[in-house]
Amino acid sequence: MILSGVIPAKARWALLVILAAFLAAGCGAVNSLPQAGQEHSGSLHISADMSAISAMELSEAAVELTIRKNKSVITRVCPVVGGSASFHLENLLIGTWSITMELRDGDGDVTYAASGAIDILPNETTSVSVTLQPKKGVLEVRLDPTQHGQLTATGKARLNVNPGGYATLAPDEDGMLVGEKELAPGDYDYSLSFYGESFLVGELIYETPWQTVAIRPGKRVVVFWEPGAGTALIEGSVDNPPPAPEGVVLQLTAEGLLISWDPVAEPDVSLYRVYLRQSIFDKFAEVAEIEAQETSYLYPANKLESGSSVEVVVTAVDAAGQESKRSAVVTEQI
Repeated sequence: MILSGVIPAKARWALLVILAAFLAAGCGAVNSLPQAGQEHSGSLHISADMSAISAMELSEAAVELTIRKNKSVITRVCPVVGGSASFHLENLLIGTWSITMELRDGDGDVTYAASGAIDILPNETTSVSVTLQPKKGVLEVRLDPTQHGQLTATGKARLNVNPGGYATLAPDEDGMLVGEKELAPGDYDYSLSFYGESFLVGELIYETPWQTVAIRPGKRVVVFWEPGAGTALIEGSVDNPPPAPEGVVLQLTAEGLLISWDPVAEPDVSLYRVYLRQSIFDKFAEVAEIEAQETSYLYPANKLESGSSVEVVVTAVDAAGQESKRSAVVTEQI
C-alpha cells in the first residue's frame, strides 16, 4: 500500500539518520517501553527486502519504522544494508499495533512506503516481512502568462496529463500560474490549455503541443513553461521497469505501416505497447498490445492520413505491469 504521509523537515531526518548510525542495536533488539510483566508483553521482528530497488535510489537512503497503539508511538531508523533493513523491538505491550515503514532518500523524501497492522502476543515474537511500494510523485507546472502578448487575456488555465486527467492552474503570490498533479511513477504526456473567462471550448485561447515527462517515486518534477522557448525539466529519472525497446523501424507497405523493433532481453517482459500519433498537436495514443513473443505490428492502411508525418514509440511491460520508458521516436512521412 502506497503512503501519502507528511514528510518531516530535512533537518529532523538528518538527525534521525545520525542517531541510527550511533545505535548499533538501532535495527536490533531494543527495549521499546518500560519493563512489564512477561504476560503483558511480546516482541516484534520486521524486515523489508529492497533488492528490487535500484542502487542509485538506495544511495544514502534509510528506512524509518513507526508503530502505534493508541497514544503510544515508537519510531526507529535503520540504514539500508545489502538491499534490506530489519528491526527487532522487545517488551511491547500485547495487542494490535499499526505499522508504517518508509524509505527516505538522501534528501529526506519518502520514495517507497508500506503500512498495515500486526498483533503482538504474550511471550512471543511476531515476525513480519514488508513489501515497500513506490510513492506517487508530483508534476508541477509554473508559467507567467504575461510573457507573451497573446496570452495576456488568460483568465483560466489547465494542466492536461495523459494518462491522469487534468489540474487547474491558479495564481501564486508572485502572479505566476501554478498547477500540479499527483501521479504514479512512469512516463506521461502533458500539455497546457489557456482560456478566457471560463473553461468553455469557445473560450480556449491556446493549447500547447504535448510533451513527455518522467515521474520518479516520491519526487516532484518542476516544469517552467515559457512561450516560444519550450520547457525545462528539473529532475532526472530512475526506473525499475524493463529497458525501453530499441531498433524501432517503420516500413510503409500496401497493407499499412509495418512497425518492428528489437526484443528486450529481460525474462519477465510480458508484452509490448505501440503508441502512434499523426500530428505534433496530438498526444501519443496506444494502438496495440503485442505479446512478448512478437516484435512487430501492422498498422492498417485505412487508418493512415495521407500527407501526415506519423510518429511511433514502443514500450515494454513486465509481468508486474510496470511499463518501460518509451523508445526513441521514429517518424515516417505518409
